[in-house]
Amino acid sequence: MITKKDILACLSAPVTLFDWHLQRLRKRDRNVWVFGAWRGDLYADSTRAFFEWMNENHPEITTVWLTRNQRVYDQLQSKGLKVAYINSAEGRHWCKKAALGFSSWGWKDLNERCLNGLHMMWLWHGVPIKQIGNDLAAFRRDKSFWKKVKTAVRKIVVPWEFLSFDFMITSSHFFTPFFMSAFGINRECVHLTGCPRNDNFWRKDSDQFIKSINEKFNNPTKILFMPTFRDDANDTGKPYNPFAGYGFDAHRFAKILEEKNIVFLYKGHYYDIETGSGDLKVRCDRFINITGDEYDDQYLFIKDCDILMTDYSSIYFDWLLMRKPIIMAPFDYDTYVKNSRQFYFDYNIMKGDYVNNWNEWCDLVEKGEYMPITEDLVDSFCGVKDNKSSERLFQEVSKYIERISF
Repeated sequence: MITKKDILACLSAPVTLFDWHLQRLRKRDRNVWVFGAWRGDLYADSTRAFFEWMNENHPEITTVWLTRNQRVYDQLQSKGLKVAYINSAEGRHWCKKAALGFSSWGWKDLNERCLNGLHMMWLWHGVPIKQIGNDLAAFRRDKSFWKKVKTAVRKIVVPWEFLSFDFMITSSHFFTPFFMSAFGINRECVHLTGCPRNDNFWRKDSDQFIKSINEKFNNPTKILFMPTFRDDANDTGKPYNPFAGYGFDAHRFAKILEEKNIVFLYKGHYYDIETGSGDLKVRCDRFINITGDEYDDQYLFIKDCDILMTDYSSIYFDWLLMRKPIIMAPFDYDTYVKNSRQFYFDYNIMKGDYVNNWNEWCDLVEKGEYMPITEDLVDSFCGVKDNKSSERLFQEVSKYIERISF
């Protein structure tokens, strides 16, 4: 069924395309930078960390956060930070004026129709463990003649959907070949700066949510479970629920948490939360389902957790910097590789305490002895190990912007 929105989009397309090409004639201001995250929904990740660092250390640069979320808009306004709605006249103005755009998810973090001539800087929300970008497309898509024709036509009609990135960051050159393959970029485009979000691991303050947990449960051990995104779950609209199977025994689970003074924090992937992972039906006051509303900054919250539990999430590589225990839970490994994504490397090089089901998890936690995180392991995946990532990023961006013309 053709909707009113579809009709308006078709009618406005020629005007949008004309404006897109017209943007190339506009001189962009190298002292105006725009920022965004997670399609404009969140104020988070390395773009947030770098945005705040820039406001504190380089006020001579005009930095503007773009959002679709009213709560984010109100939050930044209350702090005196420059913010605009992505699709507002003000948001479009800043996107057309800025020389640089910083994103954590992709070009939809900003107003993609206003970015022709802007240099895209990707401070990605993770590192490539599984296939992404071109590699994932090649793995999935039909390579028929008509698919190629359709893509070629779309590049002409909606060119903003095919934006490329000019500058990417990494926490280790171990990941550089995967970035190059996934996004068709040269090695020179990938900069070893570390991830600004991880600078929070060295902060001395704590999130209020963590303080409330410590007060309520007398400083418990906090196990944080962060599973990764699953494409098949996103396609069906059914969020991943690791507690519905895999030998999960709610009674034994709750008993262990009580006896060991543990609080279990479950944070489903962003897409799972969007599709309703709040209904996990785990009835235990020491089990807390995290939706993102509980804390202000995710990485400030993460730094005060004690044990990470994950499956195939790149949070693993951030966590290594803290040298804290890691429980690896590849409960559905075979299904994941078949239905979601292939890995770039042997999954087993990610060292930790492996459990294949909840019974093994219970045995491990009851024993309470975890594999130490060695410096050799940290060195393998962490090219920088300090709280200077934002500073290094600014230095690299400054070198980059001096080499280009506007």
